[in-house]
Amino acid sequence: MEIFLWALMKSFSTTAEDYNFMWVNVYKDIDSAVSESANWWNNSGEVLGIKPSIIYDAVDGQADKRYFYMLRQQINSDQQGDFVIFNFAKSKNINNVLASNKKHVIPGFTMNMKSSGMRGWGAATKITPQGSEYASFMTYDAFDSMSNLMKHLSGDGNAAKGIDWTKTEPVVFDSRYLMEIISSTSN
Repeated sequence: MEIFLWALMKSFSTTAEDYNFMWVNVYKDIDSAVSESANWWNNSGEVLGIKPSIIYDAVDGQADKRYFYMLRQQINSDQQGDFVIFNFAKSKNINNVLASNKKHVIPGFTMNMKSSGMRGWGAATKITPQGSEYASFMTYDAFDSMSNLMKHLSGDGNAAKGIDWTKTEPVVFDSRYLMEIISSTSN
């Protein structure tokens, strides 16, 4: 199996129409992500020693959707986050977004991580599916607590302190999801 790391996350505030859990699998490269062994849940007997029927019989819900992103930028701390915001967005020029992230966002978040409870940040571009109804770009913000995550969203946190957003490439956020990390591995 070629999974670099994985996490199971639970949504913080869902409606009856929303998905309430998310699996995130991170692969070392595209070939690993699309290989037959990437679908480990179909081979759970070999991988985990658990029959697929045991995994699926316990799940009562809708079929999953799969989205593929390529991680382009990342900041890690020495500590793993417990709560994550996924920010899905569209941009007219993703390369400009990545360039302004490098110049303005990454230095600001890096400087403020410890004081804000931020444990990680990343930016990724969508591989598939694509189209006008889908976000083309995603960022994530990982935090040590729901309190620090909420402070960040409300503008009262320290994570974005000092970042001049007027100098960054405009991004239109379509949706933001708050997730709690239930279980995970680390690289």
